[in-house]
Amino acid sequence: MVAADVNRWAELDRERTRAGHPPVVLLGGRENALACARHFTRAGVTTVVIDHDDAPALRSRGVIGVPVGPRFDSDAMIDWLRSSAEEFGGSVLIPLSDKALIAIVEHDEELRDSYRPVLFDPGVVTAMLDKLKTVEAANAAGVPAPLQWIVGPEGVDEVREQLVYPLILKPVHSFEARTKHLKAHNEDELDRHLVTFGALPSGFVLNEFIPGGDEELSSYYAIRTSDGQTLLEFTKRVDRRNPPNKGGATFHELIDLPATAEVGRKFFDHIGLVGLGNVEFKRDPRSGVLKIIECNHRITAALPLMQNNGIDLAGAVYDQALGRPVSPIETHDLHGTLWYPVRDLISFRMSGEGIRSWLRRPVFRTSLPYWRFTDPRPALTLWRTGVSTWLRKRRPWGRE
Repeated sequence: MVAADVNRWAELDRERTRAGHPPVVLLGGRENALACARHFTRAGVTTVVIDHDDAPALRSRGVIGVPVGPRFDSDAMIDWLRSSAEEFGGSVLIPLSDKALIAIVEHDEELRDSYRPVLFDPGVVTAMLDKLKTVEAANAAGVPAPLQWIVGPEGVDEVREQLVYPLILKPVHSFEARTKHLKAHNEDELDRHLVTFGALPSGFVLNEFIPGGDEELSSYYAIRTSDGQTLLEFTKRVDRRNPPNKGGATFHELIDLPATAEVGRKFFDHIGLVGLGNVEFKRDPRSGVLKIIECNHRITAALPLMQNNGIDLAGAVYDQALGRPVSPIETHDLHGTLWYPVRDLISFRMSGEGIRSWLRRPVFRTSLPYWRFTDPRPALTLWRTGVSTWLRKRRPWGRE
């Protein structure tokens, strides 16, 4: 971070502390929750984190941690919010996972009696969390989208003759499955995957598989007001994911991508975005066209990258929830990277690329998602959990 950015953050933090801002309650998430927690505690804002027992953000300095079981339990989260309304009433609620976001939308009227949820349109949020409705909205907006086959009451058999392989199966709600998608190269693979995805509560969709590597992925972010004014917008790209073409990103790059921004604006104009939105695209190498992949209505994992480049995304969302004016934020010509070294090295080995290709990646103003010298416990906890899991899977004793 350059000196000018440090001074800007320091002054912003002093202003917030003097203003005596209400507490903030962070709901779910991983690196995005940790980055938010560090930001708000540094600004002197009382910060509560509600998440599963091993969540890194629960170990961050200065937070009030509320563990809700071995996996994130949205019902337990809502129960805590109800029982704590007297003590934490007036707090800003920031959902940082899809599961938390759905729970906040479902209990919107009840929660608004005591809390200040982030600005959103419940109908838009619900639609954008549904993979079927996202593609339908893209088609209506004239935004390119992958081919999609709707599975009706008779199941896959009624569309089987229309399918084009390879294709992917995606859960309608991503948090209901342990994987983002499953790829089928033929009918036999499709039938095997149906056993896994066929029992999902909200079902699944069949989508065309867009060829090309993860470097074809890019995203557009925006914050808009209720009257349609854009307060902030920027783009980023992904270099690699782990596992490739399937898992979480291991290297993000903040970079100006005019084509991604143009199609992203078109999509948000159509759906009437209010508050924060992020839409992801993949360029189809067969046509050069950007096709929509998914839409998020929350702060994402790339938040540390944005913070390290002076983009106060968390602060803008917080101020919007309180009904305070947010000035437009200039974000052009910014550049930086967010790197997951271990996961990226694993992904590199799986990709089969040469070591020179991996070492040539840009590392200008690189951010790390978990590690901070001033707040080491979240990263140490995450690494300890990862090593324990790895050893448990590898050790021969205790196996049948």
